[in-house]
Amino acid sequence: MSGPFPDATAIERRTLAAGFRVLLVAARLDPERCRVHVLVRLLDGGRMAGEWRGDAELDRLPEGLIEALRRFLVKVMAPPHVLVGWGNGWIPLLVRLQPAAVLRRLRVLDLRRAALALAPDLPARAPGERMFARYGVPLVGEADDPLNGAAEDLFWAVLAVAGRAGLDWPGLLRRAAEPRAPTPFDRYEFNAEAIATLPDAPAVYRLLDAAGRTVYVGKTDRLRRRMMEHFRPGDAIAAKTACLREATRALEYRLVGSEPEAMLLEHEWIARLQPPLNVQRGIRHAGAVRRRPAAHFSICVVAPSAVRGAVEAFAWSRGGEAWQVTIRPGRPPAKTMARIYATLTGAAPHPRGVGLKVWGRTGAEILDRCWRSRKHRLHWFAVDGLANAAEFESAVIALARRALDPLAAPAEYRFGLPPPPPTSSVGSSSLP
Repeated sequence: MSGPFPDATAIERRTLAAGFRVLLVAARLDPERCRVHVLVRLLDGGRMAGEWRGDAELDRLPEGLIEALRRFLVKVMAPPHVLVGWGNGWIPLLVRLQPAAVLRRLRVLDLRRAALALAPDLPARAPGERMFARYGVPLVGEADDPLNGAAEDLFWAVLAVAGRAGLDWPGLLRRAAEPRAPTPFDRYEFNAEAIATLPDAPAVYRLLDAAGRTVYVGKTDRLRRRMMEHFRPGDAIAAKTACLREATRALEYRLVGSEPEAMLLEHEWIARLQPPLNVQRGIRHAGAVRRRPAAHFSICVVAPSAVRGAVEAFAWSRGGEAWQVTIRPGRPPAKTMARIYATLTGAAPHPRGVGLKVWGRTGAEILDRCWRSRKHRLHWFAVDGLANAAEFESAVIALARRALDPLAAPAEYRFGLPPPPPTSSVGSSSLP
Protein backbone atom coordinates (compact mmCIF):
# COMPACT_ATOMS: atom_id res chain seq x y z
CA MET A 1 0.00 0.00 0.00
CA SER A 2 1.65 3.26 -1.06
CA GLY A 3 0.74 6.81 -1.89
CA PRO A 4 -2.17 8.86 -0.58
CA PHE A 5 -5.64 7.45 -1.14
CA PRO A 6 -8.74 9.63 -1.37
CA ASP A 7 -10.75 7.33 0.92
CA ALA A 8 -7.95 6.83 3.47
CA THR A 9 -8.80 7.48 7.11
CA ALA A 10 -6.92 9.99 9.24
CA ILE A 11 -4.59 7.41 10.77
CA GLU A 12 -3.83 5.97 7.33
CA ARG A 13 -3.07 9.43 5.92
CA ARG A 14 -0.77 10.08 8.87
CA THR A 15 1.06 6.81 8.26
CA LEU A 16 1.35 7.52 4.53
CA ALA A 17 2.77 10.99 5.08
CA ALA A 18 6.39 11.43 4.01
CA GLY A 19 8.73 11.15 6.98
CA PHE A 20 6.44 8.93 9.10
CA ARG A 21 8.38 5.75 9.69
CA VAL A 22 7.15 2.30 10.69
CA LEU A 23 9.53 -0.54 11.51
CA LEU A 24 7.87 -3.93 11.07
CA VAL A 25 9.62 -6.81 12.84
CA ALA A 26 7.97 -10.16 12.08
CA ALA A 27 9.71 -13.19 13.53
CA ARG A 28 8.87 -16.85 14.13
CA LEU A 29 10.89 -18.61 16.81
CA ASP A 30 11.51 -22.36 16.71
CA PRO A 31 12.23 -23.05 20.41
CA GLU A 32 13.56 -26.56 19.86
CA ARG A 33 16.15 -25.49 17.30
CA CYS A 34 16.56 -21.99 18.76
CA ARG A 35 16.24 -20.49 15.28
CA VAL A 36 14.24 -17.51 14.06
CA HIS A 37 12.74 -16.74 10.68
CA VAL A 38 12.81 -12.98 10.35
CA LEU A 39 11.40 -10.20 8.20
CA VAL A 40 12.54 -6.69 9.13
CA ARG A 41 11.04 -3.96 6.96
CA LEU A 42 11.34 -0.18 7.35
CA LEU A 43 8.51 1.88 5.84
CA ASP A 44 8.73 5.62 5.26
CA GLY A 45 5.44 7.19 4.23
CA GLY A 46 4.15 3.71 3.39
CA ARG A 47 7.05 3.01 1.02
CA MET A 48 9.73 0.45 1.76
CA ALA A 49 12.95 2.17 2.82
CA GLY A 50 14.92 -0.93 3.83
CA GLU A 51 14.59 -4.64 4.49
CA TRP A 52 16.32 -7.74 5.85
CA ARG A 53 14.88 -11.24 5.58
CA GLY A 54 16.13 -14.71 6.33
CA ASP A 55 16.60 -17.19 9.17
CA ALA A 56 19.31 -17.51 11.78
CA GLU A 57 20.28 -19.02 15.12
CA LEU A 58 18.90 -16.84 17.87
CA ASP A 59 22.16 -16.96 19.83
CA ARG A 60 24.34 -16.30 16.75
CA LEU A 61 22.58 -13.62 14.75
CA PRO A 62 24.22 -12.71 11.44
CA GLU A 63 25.99 -9.36 11.22
CA GLY A 64 23.70 -8.24 8.40
CA LEU A 65 20.60 -8.64 10.57
CA ILE A 66 22.23 -6.97 13.57
CA GLU A 67 23.41 -4.01 11.52
CA ALA A 68 20.04 -3.58 9.76
CA LEU A 69 18.00 -3.78 12.96
CA ARG A 70 20.19 -1.31 14.84
CA ARG A 71 20.14 1.13 11.94
CA PHE A 72 16.36 0.86 11.54
CA LEU A 73 15.71 1.15 15.29
CA VAL A 74 17.52 4.49 15.36
CA LYS A 75 15.11 5.81 12.72
CA VAL A 76 12.01 4.98 14.82
CA MET A 77 13.45 5.73 18.24
CA ALA A 78 11.56 9.00 18.76
CA PRO A 79 7.82 9.76 18.33
CA PRO A 80 5.78 9.82 16.19
CA HIS A 81 7.45 6.80 14.57
CA VAL A 82 6.29 3.28 15.49
CA LEU A 83 7.73 -0.21 15.92
CA VAL A 84 5.26 -2.95 14.92
CA GLY A 85 5.89 -6.51 16.14
CA TRP A 86 4.39 -9.77 14.89
CA GLY A 87 4.98 -13.42 15.74
CA ASN A 88 6.38 -15.28 18.71
CA GLY A 89 9.98 -14.29 18.03
CA TRP A 90 10.07 -10.51 17.67
CA ILE A 91 10.51 -9.79 21.39
CA PRO A 92 13.28 -12.40 21.98
CA LEU A 93 15.01 -11.04 18.89
CA LEU A 94 14.93 -7.40 19.99
CA VAL A 95 16.01 -7.98 23.60
CA ARG A 96 19.21 -9.57 22.29
CA LEU A 97 20.11 -6.35 20.49
CA GLN A 98 18.92 -3.54 22.76
CA PRO A 99 18.57 -3.12 26.54
CA ALA A 100 15.00 -3.12 27.83
CA ALA A 101 15.37 0.51 28.93
CA VAL A 102 16.09 1.54 25.34
CA LEU A 103 13.20 -0.48 23.94
CA ARG A 104 10.79 1.14 26.40
CA ARG A 105 11.45 4.49 24.72
CA LEU A 106 9.88 3.20 21.50
CA ARG A 107 6.22 3.50 20.53
CA VAL A 108 5.45 -0.21 20.11
CA LEU A 109 2.37 -1.79 18.54
CA ASP A 110 1.91 -5.51 19.15
CA LEU A 111 0.09 -6.35 15.92
CA ARG A 112 -1.62 -9.45 17.29
CA ARG A 113 -2.98 -7.58 20.32
CA ALA A 114 -4.16 -4.75 18.11
CA ALA A 115 -5.95 -7.16 15.77
CA LEU A 116 -7.66 -8.85 18.73
CA ALA A 117 -8.63 -5.55 20.32
CA LEU A 118 -10.35 -4.33 17.14
CA ALA A 119 -12.11 -7.67 16.47
CA PRO A 120 -13.77 -8.68 19.76
CA ASP A 121 -15.36 -11.70 18.10
CA LEU A 122 -11.91 -13.29 17.80
CA PRO A 123 -10.93 -15.50 20.76
CA ALA A 124 -7.73 -14.56 22.56
CA ARG A 125 -5.99 -17.69 21.22
CA ALA A 126 -7.26 -17.38 17.67
CA PRO A 127 -4.82 -19.05 15.25
CA GLY A 128 -3.11 -16.90 12.67
CA GLU A 129 -5.19 -18.34 9.81
CA ARG A 130 -8.41 -17.24 11.50
CA MET A 131 -7.02 -13.79 12.22
CA PHE A 132 -5.94 -13.21 8.62
CA ALA A 133 -9.33 -14.44 7.37
CA ARG A 134 -11.15 -12.14 9.80
CA TYR A 135 -9.36 -9.13 8.33
CA GLY A 136 -9.72 -10.30 4.74
CA VAL A 137 -5.99 -10.75 4.22
CA PRO A 138 -5.10 -13.38 1.58
CA LEU A 139 -2.60 -15.90 2.86
CA VAL A 140 0.02 -17.76 0.85
CA GLY A 141 1.84 -20.42 2.85
CA GLU A 142 1.81 -20.75 6.64
CA ALA A 143 0.20 -18.02 8.74
CA ASP A 144 3.17 -17.75 11.12
CA ASP A 145 5.80 -17.58 8.35
CA PRO A 146 7.07 -13.99 8.41
CA LEU A 147 8.74 -14.32 5.03
CA ASN A 148 5.44 -14.46 3.11
CA GLY A 149 4.84 -10.75 3.74
CA ALA A 150 1.32 -11.25 5.10
CA ALA A 151 2.18 -9.45 8.36
CA GLU A 152 2.43 -6.12 6.51
CA ASP A 153 -0.91 -6.77 4.80
CA LEU A 154 -2.45 -7.43 8.20
CA PHE A 155 -0.91 -4.22 9.52
CA TRP A 156 -2.61 -2.14 6.84
CA ALA A 157 -5.90 -3.99 7.37
CA VAL A 158 -5.78 -3.32 11.12
CA LEU A 159 -4.92 0.31 10.44
CA ALA A 160 -7.97 0.64 8.17
CA VAL A 161 -10.27 -0.79 10.86
CA ALA A 162 -8.75 1.50 13.48
CA GLY A 163 -9.30 4.49 11.22
CA ARG A 164 -12.96 3.59 10.66
CA ALA A 165 -13.33 3.34 14.44
CA GLY A 166 -12.07 6.92 14.73
CA LEU A 167 -8.75 6.01 16.34
CA ASP A 168 -5.54 7.97 15.82
CA TRP A 169 -2.11 6.52 16.55
CA PRO A 170 -2.15 7.28 20.30
CA GLY A 171 -5.66 5.80 20.52
CA LEU A 172 -4.66 2.63 18.65
CA LEU A 173 -1.61 2.14 20.86
CA ARG A 174 -3.74 2.53 23.99
CA ARG A 175 -6.43 0.16 22.66
CA ALA A 176 -3.86 -2.53 21.87
CA ALA A 177 -2.20 -2.19 25.28
CA GLU A 178 -5.42 -2.42 27.30
CA PRO A 179 -6.11 -5.82 28.87
CA ARG A 180 -9.35 -7.49 27.89
CA ALA A 181 -12.11 -7.01 30.41
CA PRO A 182 -12.26 -10.00 32.75
CA THR A 183 -15.19 -12.39 32.59
CA PRO A 184 -17.57 -11.73 35.55
CA PHE A 185 -17.23 -15.19 37.08
CA ASP A 186 -18.82 -13.98 40.32
CA ARG A 187 -22.24 -14.57 38.74
CA TYR A 188 -21.50 -18.20 37.80
CA GLU A 189 -21.18 -21.40 39.80
CA PHE A 190 -17.83 -22.01 38.12
CA ASN A 191 -14.71 -19.94 37.48
CA ALA A 192 -11.75 -19.77 35.12
CA GLU A 193 -9.85 -22.40 37.13
CA ALA A 194 -12.79 -24.81 36.86
CA ILE A 195 -12.95 -24.30 33.09
CA ALA A 196 -9.21 -24.93 32.81
CA THR A 197 -9.67 -28.34 34.46
CA LEU A 198 -12.45 -29.49 32.12
CA PRO A 199 -11.56 -32.46 29.89
CA ASP A 200 -10.55 -31.38 26.40
CA ALA A 201 -12.64 -34.17 24.89
CA PRO A 202 -15.87 -34.60 22.88
CA ALA A 203 -18.95 -33.78 24.93
CA VAL A 204 -22.54 -32.61 24.89
CA TYR A 205 -23.16 -29.79 27.37
CA ARG A 206 -26.00 -27.67 28.69
CA LEU A 207 -25.99 -24.23 30.27
CA LEU A 208 -28.45 -23.61 33.10
CA ASP A 209 -29.94 -20.40 34.51
CA ALA A 210 -30.30 -19.40 38.16
CA ALA A 211 -33.50 -21.47 38.48
CA GLY A 212 -31.82 -24.60 37.10
CA ARG A 213 -33.60 -24.42 33.72
CA THR A 214 -31.61 -25.35 30.63
CA VAL A 215 -31.11 -22.31 28.40
CA TYR A 216 -28.75 -23.80 25.81
CA VAL A 217 -27.54 -27.22 24.63
CA GLY A 218 -24.45 -27.69 22.49
CA LYS A 219 -21.94 -30.27 21.34
CA THR A 220 -18.23 -29.96 20.80
CA ASP A 221 -15.21 -32.10 20.03
CA ARG A 222 -13.18 -30.21 22.67
CA LEU A 223 -15.16 -29.20 25.75
CA ARG A 224 -12.50 -27.13 27.49
CA ARG A 225 -11.74 -25.08 24.39
CA ARG A 226 -15.46 -24.44 23.73
CA MET A 227 -16.06 -23.20 27.29
CA MET A 228 -13.00 -20.96 27.05
CA GLU A 229 -14.52 -19.48 23.89
CA HIS A 230 -17.91 -18.95 25.58
CA PHE A 231 -16.41 -17.33 28.68
CA ARG A 232 -13.25 -15.67 27.41
CA PRO A 233 -12.33 -12.17 28.64
CA GLY A 234 -13.20 -9.30 26.34
CA ASP A 235 -14.55 -5.78 26.18
CA ALA A 236 -17.04 -6.71 23.50
CA ILE A 237 -18.39 -10.09 22.51
CA ALA A 238 -20.67 -11.47 19.84
CA ALA A 239 -24.42 -11.11 20.42
CA LYS A 240 -25.05 -14.86 20.76
CA THR A 241 -22.22 -15.26 23.26
CA ALA A 242 -23.51 -12.26 25.23
CA CYS A 243 -26.95 -13.88 25.51
CA LEU A 244 -25.44 -17.17 26.68
CA ARG A 245 -23.28 -15.48 29.29
CA GLU A 246 -26.12 -13.33 30.58
CA ALA A 247 -28.49 -16.27 31.01
CA THR A 248 -26.00 -18.85 32.31
CA ARG A 249 -25.29 -19.66 35.94
CA ALA A 250 -24.16 -23.32 35.81
CA LEU A 251 -22.77 -25.90 33.41
CA GLU A 252 -23.43 -29.62 33.04
CA TYR A 253 -21.91 -31.96 30.46
CA ARG A 254 -21.63 -35.57 29.37
CA LEU A 255 -18.57 -36.94 27.64
CA VAL A 256 -19.16 -38.84 24.39
CA GLY A 257 -16.88 -40.88 22.19
CA SER A 258 -17.79 -39.78 18.68
CA GLU A 259 -19.63 -37.30 16.49
CA PRO A 260 -22.62 -39.62 15.80
CA GLU A 261 -23.20 -40.03 19.54
CA ALA A 262 -22.85 -36.28 20.11
CA MET A 263 -25.42 -35.51 17.41
CA LEU A 264 -27.91 -38.00 18.84
CA LEU A 265 -27.52 -36.87 22.44
CA GLU A 266 -27.63 -33.18 21.55
CA HIS A 267 -30.90 -33.65 19.68
CA GLU A 268 -32.38 -35.70 22.54
CA TRP A 269 -31.55 -32.99 25.08
CA ILE A 270 -32.89 -30.20 22.88
CA ALA A 271 -36.14 -32.06 22.19
CA ARG A 272 -36.66 -32.91 25.87
CA LEU A 273 -35.48 -29.67 27.51
CA GLN A 274 -36.60 -27.11 24.87
CA PRO A 275 -33.81 -24.59 25.66
CA PRO A 276 -34.85 -21.08 24.57
CA LEU A 277 -31.46 -20.11 23.09
CA ASN A 278 -31.30 -23.07 20.69
CA VAL A 279 -32.63 -22.19 17.24
CA GLN A 280 -33.30 -25.73 15.99
CA ARG A 281 -35.71 -27.68 18.20
CA GLY A 282 -36.35 -30.75 16.06
CA ILE A 283 -35.38 -32.80 13.01
CA ARG A 284 -37.60 -32.78 9.97
CA HIS A 285 -37.76 -36.18 8.36
CA ALA A 286 -36.35 -35.67 4.90
CA GLY A 287 -38.76 -37.74 2.88
CA ALA A 288 -37.25 -36.45 -0.36
CA VAL A 289 -33.89 -37.82 0.73
CA ARG A 290 -35.30 -41.24 1.55
CA ARG A 291 -37.02 -41.43 -1.84
CA ARG A 292 -33.68 -41.23 -3.61
CA PRO A 293 -32.22 -44.59 -4.63
CA ALA A 294 -29.88 -45.78 -1.89
CA ALA A 295 -26.90 -48.08 -2.23
CA HIS A 296 -27.61 -49.68 1.16
CA PHE A 297 -30.74 -50.11 3.23
CA SER A 298 -29.19 -50.87 6.65
CA ILE A 299 -25.92 -49.44 7.99
CA CYS A 300 -23.80 -50.09 11.07
CA VAL A 301 -21.23 -47.55 12.28
CA VAL A 302 -18.68 -48.43 14.97
CA ALA A 303 -17.06 -45.51 16.81
CA PRO A 304 -14.94 -44.96 19.93
CA SER A 305 -16.76 -44.78 23.24
CA ALA A 306 -16.34 -42.52 26.25
CA VAL A 307 -16.00 -45.81 28.17
CA ARG A 308 -12.36 -46.86 28.21
CA GLY A 309 -11.60 -49.91 26.07
CA ALA A 310 -15.08 -49.98 24.52
CA VAL A 311 -16.79 -48.82 21.33
CA GLU A 312 -20.31 -47.73 20.43
CA ALA A 313 -22.11 -49.54 17.61
CA PHE A 314 -24.89 -47.59 15.88
CA ALA A 315 -27.22 -49.53 13.58
CA TRP A 316 -30.21 -48.27 11.63
CA SER A 317 -32.35 -48.95 8.61
CA ARG A 318 -33.54 -46.22 6.27
CA GLY A 319 -37.10 -45.34 7.10
CA GLY A 320 -36.85 -47.49 10.23
CA GLU A 321 -35.34 -46.99 13.66
CA ALA A 322 -31.85 -46.73 15.14
CA TRP A 323 -30.11 -48.48 18.04
CA GLN A 324 -26.90 -48.06 19.98
CA VAL A 325 -25.03 -50.61 22.06
CA THR A 326 -21.73 -50.41 23.96
CA ILE A 327 -19.32 -53.21 23.01
CA ARG A 328 -16.06 -54.46 24.44
CA PRO A 329 -14.30 -56.51 21.74
CA GLY A 330 -13.35 -59.22 24.25
CA ARG A 331 -16.90 -59.58 25.61
CA PRO A 332 -19.38 -58.81 22.84
CA PRO A 333 -23.12 -58.91 23.71
CA ALA A 334 -23.90 -61.70 21.24
CA LYS A 335 -27.61 -61.97 21.99
CA THR A 336 -28.20 -58.22 21.69
CA MET A 337 -26.34 -58.04 18.38
CA ALA A 338 -28.27 -61.02 17.06
CA ARG A 339 -31.54 -59.26 17.91
CA ILE A 340 -30.38 -56.07 16.18
CA TYR A 341 -29.45 -58.04 13.07
CA ALA A 342 -32.82 -59.81 13.07
CA THR A 343 -34.62 -56.46 13.28
CA LEU A 344 -32.52 -54.85 10.55
CA THR A 345 -33.26 -57.75 8.21
CA GLY A 346 -36.99 -57.75 9.04
CA ALA A 347 -36.94 -61.14 10.77
CA ALA A 348 -37.96 -59.83 14.20
CA PRO A 349 -39.67 -56.81 15.83
CA HIS A 350 -37.86 -54.17 17.86
CA PRO A 351 -34.83 -55.61 19.70
CA ARG A 352 -34.41 -55.54 23.45
CA GLY A 353 -31.34 -56.13 25.53
CA VAL A 354 -29.19 -54.91 28.39
CA GLY A 355 -27.34 -51.74 27.47
CA LEU A 356 -29.32 -51.21 24.26
CA LYS A 357 -30.32 -47.60 23.54
CA VAL A 358 -33.25 -47.05 21.19
CA TRP A 359 -33.04 -43.81 19.18
CA GLY A 360 -36.15 -44.34 17.05
CA ARG A 361 -36.91 -42.95 13.59
CA THR A 362 -35.48 -39.54 14.39
CA GLY A 363 -32.22 -41.16 15.46
CA ALA A 364 -32.12 -43.10 12.19
CA GLU A 365 -32.57 -39.82 10.30
CA ILE A 366 -29.76 -38.15 12.24
CA LEU A 367 -27.39 -41.09 11.80
CA ASP A 368 -28.18 -41.37 8.10
CA ARG A 369 -27.39 -37.70 7.53
CA CYS A 370 -24.19 -38.04 9.55
CA TRP A 371 -23.15 -41.13 7.60
CA ARG A 372 -23.91 -39.57 4.21
CA SER A 373 -21.79 -36.49 4.86
CA ARG A 374 -19.00 -38.04 6.96
CA LYS A 375 -18.63 -41.65 5.83
CA HIS A 376 -14.99 -41.05 4.93
CA ARG A 377 -14.34 -40.33 8.64
CA LEU A 378 -16.27 -43.31 10.01
CA HIS A 379 -15.76 -47.05 10.48
CA TRP A 380 -18.85 -48.61 8.93
CA PHE A 381 -20.29 -51.49 6.94
CA ALA A 382 -23.47 -52.30 5.05
CA VAL A 383 -25.64 -54.90 6.74
CA ASP A 384 -27.20 -55.94 3.41
CA GLY A 385 -25.65 -59.07 2.00
CA LEU A 386 -24.47 -60.55 5.30
CA ALA A 387 -25.58 -64.16 5.53
CA ASN A 388 -26.46 -64.38 9.22
CA ALA A 389 -26.09 -62.89 12.70
CA ALA A 390 -22.68 -64.50 13.14
CA GLU A 391 -21.29 -62.54 10.18
CA PHE A 392 -22.89 -59.37 11.59
CA GLU A 393 -21.18 -59.95 14.95
CA SER A 394 -17.84 -60.70 13.25
CA ALA A 395 -18.04 -57.48 11.25
CA VAL A 396 -18.85 -55.42 14.37
CA ILE A 397 -15.95 -56.94 16.34
CA ALA A 398 -13.52 -56.40 13.44
CA LEU A 399 -14.51 -52.75 13.22
CA ALA A 400 -14.40 -52.39 17.01
CA ARG A 401 -10.74 -53.41 17.01
CA ARG A 402 -10.01 -50.94 14.20
CA ALA A 403 -11.89 -48.14 15.97
CA LEU A 404 -9.69 -48.69 19.04
CA ASP A 405 -6.50 -48.68 16.95
CA PRO A 406 -5.20 -45.08 16.67
CA LEU A 407 -3.36 -45.95 13.44
CA ALA A 408 -6.35 -47.49 11.67
CA ALA A 409 -7.82 -45.21 9.03
CA PRO A 410 -11.63 -44.96 8.97
CA ALA A 411 -13.11 -46.90 6.05
CA GLU A 412 -15.90 -49.16 4.90
CA TYR A 413 -15.53 -52.76 6.07
CA ARG A 414 -16.52 -55.53 3.68
CA PHE A 415 -17.04 -58.93 5.21
CA GLY A 416 -14.68 -61.55 3.85
CA LEU A 417 -12.17 -59.03 2.47
CA PRO A 418 -8.98 -57.93 4.26
CA PRO A 419 -9.30 -54.53 5.97
CA PRO A 420 -7.34 -51.52 4.68
CA PRO A 421 -3.77 -51.32 5.99
CA PRO A 422 -3.15 -49.09 9.04
CA THR A 423 -1.99 -45.54 8.49
CA SER A 424 1.78 -45.18 9.00
CA SER A 425 2.88 -42.58 11.54
CA VAL A 426 5.17 -39.76 10.46
CA GLY A 427 8.76 -40.86 10.28
CA SER A 428 8.05 -44.57 10.46
CA SER A 429 9.29 -47.03 7.86
CA SER A 430 7.08 -49.30 5.80
CA LEU A 431 9.89 -51.81 5.32
CA PRO A 432 9.81 -55.14 7.23
